[in-house]
Amino acid sequence: MLTRKNINKRNMRSKSKAEQLQKGTCVEYYSKEGFLIANAIVVDIHYDHKIPYYTIELLNNTGESTKREIQTLKSRLVPISNIERP
Repeated sequence: MLTRKNINKRNMRSKSKAEQLQKGTCVEYYSKEGFLIANAIVVDIHYDHKIPYYTIELLNNTGESTKREIQTLKSRLVPISNIERP
């Protein structure tokens, strides 16, 4: 179920698709339905497809790495700046 907050974040992401994320950027990772999955760090950007995609490393609740990496599109990522890395 999409909430108003999730719908607004999805709209915000679609407006900023022209902007590219940088390696090391802290992001929120969302499901296809728009629900927050986890905070993450961008570890790589891949250009071997028409649309670039990202490898992200998921973080736990304390901001530490879970050592789990996922490849995803920018449409499922929202940059954040208020996360502290240990």
